[in-house]
Amino acid sequence: MIAGLVEHTKVELRTGVRDRSLLLMTYLFPLGFYGFLGVFMTELNPLFTEVMIPGMAVFAMLAAAMFGLPSPLITARTTGVLRSYRINGVPTGAVFGVPAATTVAHLMIVSAIITISAPLIFDADPVANLGVFALILVVAATAHVALGALIGVVSGNERIAVLWSQLLFLPSVLLAGIIVPLEQIPDLFQPLSLLLPATYAMEAARGLALGAETTVAPWLALGVLAIGAVLAFVLTRLCYAWDEHGAGRRLHPAFGALAILPYAVVAIGVAMS
Repeated sequence: MIAGLVEHTKVELRTGVRDRSLLLMTYLFPLGFYGFLGVFMTELNPLFTEVMIPGMAVFAMLAAAMFGLPSPLITARTTGVLRSYRINGVPTGAVFGVPAATTVAHLMIVSAIITISAPLIFDADPVANLGVFALILVVAATAHVALGALIGVVSGNERIAVLWSQLLFLPSVLLAGIIVPLEQIPDLFQPLSLLLPATYAMEAARGLALGAETTVAPWLALGVLAIGAVLAFVLTRLCYAWDEHGAGRRLHPAFGALAILPYAVVAIGVAMS
């Protein structure tokens, strides 16, 4: 089992470096979008510099997790690769855990590039507490990557995975405080924004690393992200199947919807307060 795990990790690392799609969604797309918004939004809305660093880091997480992670898992299942992993002793958790870990590592590199360059190039507000910010980035990236892995496991094909990914990606970009702070989002859409993990990443980063006022208590936001990450990975394991016939699956894919539960609880609590 250990030999299978080591070999699988080596394969994933080599594949990550060579995979053009992964490099596009993890590096080129988010960094290109960061450069575009840095020029466009700082002229249109100078307040964008207040959320630019955490916002572009969270955008990178969304792009990599929603569009870079599900597809390889689905392809591996439909082509029989996952079955071969089972035969060769690769642990089930490693099949999605190793790609998730390597994606988080790539995202830390992207986030570091944004954190260092944004104050120098676009005069963005610098991060006041880099240590706490790094912790927030790791937790937030893990939460998003866990959801990406879950989408790859519960989706029957790549078209369905794209639909689920878009369902999280587009509202997150518009409503999670990535471009404008959460308090500037229209009241009608704020309950929806509290269902999105990206919102909690932004609230934690703004409150703990930038010292800004937040709608959700920042430590609560970070805790919810951590719980969401663990729950999503547990559901990924329980909904995981070795092949298209559902071999090895313990829960029906519909149970994957429970991954939204921690965020829904906070959203309901805020709405009732």
